[in-house]
Amino acid sequence: MKTGDLKHRITIQQYVTGTNENGFPVDEWADFTTVWAAKRGLTGREYYAAVSVQSETDVVYTIRYSSTTATITTGMRIKEGTYINDIKSISDKDGSKRWFEIHASEVVNSGS
Repeated sequence: MKTGDLKHRITIQQYVTGTNENGFPVDEWADFTTVWAAKRGLTGREYYAAVSVQSETDVVYTIRYSSTTATITTGMRIKEGTYINDIKSISDKDGSKRWFEIHASEVVNSGS
């Protein structure tokens, strides 16, 4: 992976529960961090492996490792422009703590 491959600006969001100015509970998606990412769809062997287990994963993002990105979880989502993707899995494929690979699936009619 080269730094020049990071062409997509994505925002990682987390679901937060809080209260508004009137003291009423509010549940909403809030920005966690914004990073540059490489993006690719599943191809060939990956696609057929995903289909065989009925996986919804359709996008793979690669981002730089940092202390912030190390705390990303599968309960979060990725917002890229008008597209929303639920995070399905996160891995440091070679264990070097340089790059994270995030598998995500598109959210349809997310309401946000």
